[in-house]
Amino acid sequence: NLNLLREAKAPSSIPMIVEGGLGRASHIVTAFEAGADAVLVNTAIVQAKDPVLMARTMALASEVGRNSYLTAI
Repeated sequence: NLNLLREAKAPSSIPMIVEGGLGRASHIVTAFEAGADAVLVNTAIVQAKDPVLMARTMALASEVGRNSYLTAI
């Protein structure tokens, strides 16, 4: 639940790592936009038709999501 992540992150300096349910690049972007400090992705990469391409895609999504969070107004 992304609202829960936002609420938990706001008063805390503890890094928040999201794991589970991250099957698409858009999920990664959303997690970072909600305030996650990191994501842990396994199944989506392992089960992808092209794991190398999926890993690259998830890495790019991480960069986009984090930059979106940092630049949000």
